Amino acid sequence: MRLLFTLLTTLVFAFGCEKDRTPVPIWDFMPLEEGAVWTYATVMVDTNGLERHLSDDTLWLQSLETVGAHRFASFEGTDNFLFQAMIPAFDLQDSSGILINSNGQMMLSTLAEHHELLLDERELGGDLGRLQTRLFTTPVSVDVPYGTFECIGRTQTVDLNEENHPSHMRRMYRYYGKGAGIVKATAFFLSSPSVIETRLTGFYFQE
Repeated sequence: MRLLFTLLTTLVFAFGCEKDRTPVPIWDFMPLEEGAVWTYATVMVDTNGLERHLSDDTLWLQSLETVGAHRFASFEGTDNFLFQAMIPAFDLQDSSGILINSNGQMMLSTLAEHHELLLDERELGGDLGRLQTRLFTTPVSVDVPYGTFECIGRTQTVDLNEENHPSHMRRMYRYYGKGAGIVKATAFFLSSPSVIETRLTGFYFQE
């Protein structure tokens, strides 16, 4: 299945010329160059820290086109439903340090004032609990097989109904590493205490 998304870059400084408000270029955290290839390993980690390998997957930049102030990129990836769920495709727009999807939702920001910004809050179906999605723009260090990266990204906190789920507070992360794109993504199944992690194993440019 094709992972296709369009990335649009605008060159407008929406927050003026103050030095402390000048954003880090968003493409520092989502590099786009011809021939870019990302490889990932997905594992399941149980409560004892034991890992079970699930899959090896690849994402590659198929085509890149710049038209005026906009950048259009077509991606393709492994036909694996779990990988596609962990590394989903979006229509993204860059607006002075911010990534926004085609629905107008902010996906990523390099702006300090957006740290812990609440993007979404909703009730889960079937009285399961509540889901919150927040940005984090203060870099954290993340280790993956390919190396150690300073990352920004998104956190999703799931506050489950405690009477049905004793370990009721659980979190999912999407880490974007400087110079590498998505380096790690985590998720879980409600029926299992284990965590699923997709980790960057390689990033290179092919001719």
